[in-house]
Amino acid sequence: MTATAPEAAVPAADLPQPGQVFWRQLDIVNPERLNEYSFVIIGAGSTGSWTAMNLAKLGAQHIQVWDADVINEHNAPCQVYGRQETGRRKIEALVDHVQRLTSSPIFG
Repeated sequence: MTATAPEAAVPAADLPQPGQVFWRQLDIVNPERLNEYSFVIIGAGSTGSWTAMNLAKLGAQHIQVWDADVINEHNAPCQVYGRQETGRRKIEALVDHVQRLTSSPIFG
């Protein structure tokens, strides 16, 4: 079974241009519209760390993450952290990862 999406005619002037920031996802989400919202994420573990990273990579600028836990070696593989970060506060490591890989500020 093959899933197909309906085609829509998009004027050439409205098409994202290579090299434009966030151009690859402009047909999915507009970063300017995304910034009308503030995101609060409770937990910076398996779900929260990837959610924060993905929102930041989409261009979200208003992300707040709450977590008082530290990174443990046994759960680091399913989070955005590496084993070398064991013992570090999750929120501090997440802020570093997001700031290094995106232009989005993240607060925790």
